[in-house]
Amino acid sequence: MKTPKALKILTLLLTITVLVIGFCFAAFAAEETSELSVSIIKKNVSYSDYVKVLFAVDDTYAGGNEIELLYYFEDPTVNPNAEVKYGVAYDKGYTDDNGNNYPAFYSAGFPAKEIHCQVYARAHIVGTDIYSDVVRYSVVEYLLERLYVDDVTGDQKDLYNDLLSYGASAQKVLINGNSNPADDITKFITDYVLVGIENGTLDGKYDQGIYFVDDTVYPQADGIATWDATVYDLSTGVETTAEANNGAAYNVTGFTMFTEKAKVAYKPNLTDTAGRILWSELGTPAEYKSADLIDDWTQTASGSVLEIVDGDPYGESSKVIHQKTAASGNQDQLYIKTTANSANATMYVFETDVMIDPDVKSLYEITFRAANIAYTAYVTADMEGNISIYGKVNSDNNTAPISSVTAEGAAGNWFRFRMEYIDVTETTAKVKFYYNENQIGESEEFTKTYSADQLTRVIIAADKNAVGDLYIDNTKAAYEAEAYVPTLTPDTKVETYEDGDALDTFRFDNNPSSSAGAVTDGTPYGTASKVYGFTYVAGHETNFRVTNGTGVYNGTDTFVFESDVMIDSTAATEIQLQLRLASPSTEGLRILLTTDAIGAVYLKTSGNAVISPVAPGGAWFRLRIEAKGSGVNIFINDVQVGSTQSISIDGETVNRFRLYMNSGSGAIYFDNTKVLFVSN
Repeated sequence: MKTPKALKILTLLLTITVLVIGFCFAAFAAEETSELSVSIIKKNVSYSDYVKVLFAVDDTYAGGNEIELLYYFEDPTVNPNAEVKYGVAYDKGYTDDNGNNYPAFYSAGFPAKEIHCQVYARAHIVGTDIYSDVVRYSVVEYLLERLYVDDVTGDQKDLYNDLLSYGASAQKVLINGNSNPADDITKFITDYVLVGIENGTLDGKYDQGIYFVDDTVYPQADGIATWDATVYDLSTGVETTAEANNGAAYNVTGFTMFTEKAKVAYKPNLTDTAGRILWSELGTPAEYKSADLIDDWTQTASGSVLEIVDGDPYGESSKVIHQKTAASGNQDQLYIKTTANSANATMYVFETDVMIDPDVKSLYEITFRAANIAYTAYVTADMEGNISIYGKVNSDNNTAPISSVTAEGAAGNWFRFRMEYIDVTETTAKVKFYYNENQIGESEEFTKTYSADQLTRVIIAADKNAVGDLYIDNTKAAYEAEAYVPTLTPDTKVETYEDGDALDTFRFDNNPSSSAGAVTDGTPYGTASKVYGFTYVAGHETNFRVTNGTGVYNGTDTFVFESDVMIDSTAATEIQLQLRLASPSTEGLRILLTTDAIGAVYLKTSGNAVISPVAPGGAWFRLRIEAKGSGVNIFINDVQVGSTQSISIDGETVNRFRLYMNSGSGAIYFDNTKVLFVSN
């Protein structure tokens, strides 16, 4: 069995009456310091008539003072009043591999039925208030280390197993076999398993311990998000690894070792299209699309190259852009141009797969541009194979550099880089940077000269002294709006009014080919959510009526329909949105929600003119319709879109909002819906 690094054992060179057994802690050479300190550096077990626990102490910086060992049978950091006992000095001490000798102490002996008892020990410099950290150990932990970690064989294996069995048998006879049923126990020494953690603690305290199967532990360490929990089956030698979250409860199932989850290298899906740097357009409204070709290359130095390459190390069928630069005193620049957006986008995004040759030191600038205003990230590779990224906003208020990240060994490997220019208010913006989809920096808000929808290009520029090779693929430069994220309802109501009453009057026609609506939960809506889903069929309708309250349209009240909406469509689809009258039941206004062949959603007039892009297919958005007097205003994600639509139904009552499926197929989902009159 492969021995986990954190549990490897060094042998303690002690001679005790009957048997000498190895300590479980490696020795550490302490740093020189003028302050006094003391620490326990080794642990062991000795047994003759009784089995004992031993501890060696590093007294290098004890100033020649006497050392003593205090031990307890409960954790003194939890109970400061725990009864203290004193270790007995072992006259030979402990000698390490370098010939250095340290004092050692042993506890009182344990009878067989008590070898599972935990000993909490700390060293003390006599005459001072200086103590070592508390360490925890037991005879059973020692035996399991030999079996689990050292993987001993032969007579040693038989001996350690026999000691465990002997202890369990003693428990059964001396505890369970006595006259007091309250003393009976159901778990025994042979039921313990060893659990350890590398570069962390279990339950915030110790890095190793003995536990029963079904016990709960909490693996913890700063700066670690996820652990690999490897469970070893001693009988078969099989290792099984599962993921465990840092600080979260983990149910022990056997001998377990926690190690930091290995970071998986980023692997792009390299394109097989010559000359193009493509990204997935699925769900991206047409008005947001930008150039999917590099349309301008400025070569400012001889020896600079821009070419399409394939083959190793990029994949035999791949096509990627290669930018080769040479020190020239000028910048070799690669332009990715876009057309300024007219759809009121709130964010401009650039992202790409990148690989930088690791053999030379290189510096590249990746810059958002509008005229000469720059918002820049700097990506460097050093000759040691590391990638560093930091951002800087070159704006009219000279914002300071943004936090950076250094990825060791990343040069020569693909990674994903993304930066976002985000409109925060009408006058301010901020910039975010990402490495392999993890945010690494975010600027403070700065006074903007241009809005996101006015940026026109991204420039990848090699530093004027750079020499090296840059490869890019799957590149995106596009205008976007930040995704709308609704608060999905966690209860069983169909929908809710503003006042919390259930909206229970969804009405569908009775044509049997039209699927009825139903309350739905689960993916993609959140496992605890309850949303109303309707699988629609062309030519059929659903209605939302005002049933709880009345109002007078075109008088003192405004008719409002508002809802979170998501459309799931695999084909071009048209859904008519109609304001309907109570009597006669006629149409007062028609607008359209349409999807294109890739599912992007648009809001259009009845004449099919685009009012606004809405959202990618499969994404939630907030739709609000306000009808008052002769005008109807439409809001997407709380932002009014398009001009006021005309409606002429004076003196009559609008009482319902109707969806009519005109063409296409798919499903539409609603949540947090309101249909009501608002008094003005």
